[in-house]
Parts: sequence; C-alpha cells; structure tokens
Amino acid sequence: SSGINAEWPLRPGWLNSITSVVNKYKPKILCIHCQEVGGKDFNISRTLVETFIEQFLSLQVMDEFDRGRIHLDNDSDDITVFTALGTLYMFHKSLPSIYSWDFIERNYKPVIDRQVFFQNFRESNCLLRIKYPKEYFPDERYSRKGYLHSRYLIGTK
Repeated sequence: SSGINAEWPLRPGWLNSITSVVNKYKPKILCIHCQEVGGKDFNISRTLVETFIEQFLSLQVMDEFDRGRIHLDNDSDDITVFTALGTLYMFHKSLPSIYSWDFIERNYKPVIDRQVFFQNFRESNCLLRIKYPKEYFPDERYSRKGYLHSRYLIGTK
C-alpha cells in the first residue's frame, strides 16, 4: 500500500474499495496490511496518514466493527527501527470475545474497543516490530525491510 503519500490520489479509491469488499463479502475480521505507510517521506505525509485512519474508521461499513487494533509505524526519526509498516485489524460486533497477545506480559488481553497506535506506536505491547539487520542489505542505505507480528484469540479458539 504505497499510495499514502503527499499527492495521495489513491485514497478515495481505497476507501471505496474497502466499502465494496466489506459490503460484498461481509467479513467478520478485516485485516489490512500496509507497507510504506506515509510514502517515501513520512514526515511530510504524517498528517495524511492520520486523516486516512480517521476516514477509514468513519466509513459506514466500519459501524459493524466495534473492536480493532491499528498499528502504524511512525518512528521515522530512528532509522535503526523504522519499518514504515502498518496493520489494521477490525473485528465484527457479532464475534465473541477477542483477545490480543501481550508480548511483554506473555498473556492474552481482551480487545474491548478500537485502539489506534500511531503517535504512541511503541506503547503497544501487542505487536512485535522486527526489522531485518543491516547485514542483510550491506550494499544499500539503511533498509526499512522488516515485519510486524501480532496474535489474536477469538473466543476460545
């Protein structure tokens, strides 16, 4: 998802596509994984990312999703950890209890509302951000390559 940038011509299409997919397939769990959140110059696009999340959460189809976790890496000032990755997990109100794994306390915590971790990205214990070591890409400037890891429990499964 590299369309979140200063020009951002893809935003209306994305929001329309999300609405269409949710209306067509009626998912109980909606997962969106993003790369290059904020585009190539995150510091310029930061407010556009925030606006996108606000618009995403205010979509009429999102009324059916009463719980969720949104994690967007915004540590662009620290190239040793910045991945420019993001995840949006939304859970339908018809689902039973949802739990998110706390990687620090090593147990599941109830997901009872919607939480967005953007300005406070490092405060979430329910997500691991793994950045590949620089040795993997010795001939390039510091790479943002890595991955995000989260774990959810739905009901008792």
